[in-house]
Amino acid sequence: DTAAQRELVEELKKDPYDVPDRRVHPRAKTAVATLESVNGRSFQQPRWFPDNRRLLVTRWTPRSDGSTSPDLYIWDTESGDVDRITDGHGVLHGDPAPDGSDAIAMQCHAGHCDVARVDLARDAMTTLLEGNAHVTYYRPRYSPDGRRIAASVAEDGRGRGVVALFHPWRLSRPVVGGATKPRPPRGGPPRSAPSRTEQQGSRP
Repeated sequence: DTAAQRELVEELKKDPYDVPDRRVHPRAKTAVATLESVNGRSFQQPRWFPDNRRLLVTRWTPRSDGSTSPDLYIWDTESGDVDRITDGHGVLHGDPAPDGSDAIAMQCHAGHCDVARVDLARDAMTTLLEGNAHVTYYRPRYSPDGRRIAASVAEDGRGRGVVALFHPWRLSRPVVGGATKPRPPRGGPPRSAPSRTEQQGSRP
């Protein structure tokens, strides 16, 4: 900033041979939009829609029996509106399609997770990859062109590999092993962790 520059100039006048101070930590960021937690439960796992205005987020929502279940919400960062998309389906880590009409997500139940397609307009679920007691899937992601889906998979407790689905969602041969953390499909920048937002409450 201007004040800091003036102060630096004055300090150098006192000792022209002095080494200027260097900033060690980055400057503090200013939140453009903030999604507040509700009843102590924060919105997590944000993913941008193609319009660069809305975010698909996950929130663990209380149920009538006192337990909680993850559901998907859409946050409009300009209007501030938050719309609940799923109701009691146990879905999380949603990723919007490039056209914004649907999303893929994890659907977890009975100790394992499936890969499911979510119709964002009708709250309709279609299972694309079904897990079981031996196989579970994690963090599915669309490719930028919307014709491929990649997901991490674990089998019998072994390290994660990667599986891919190609439109019309036929399963390709799994890649055994690989990275321990899933990576988004190549071809475009990741849409996670948007710098425009801050979350309050517990972090995932």
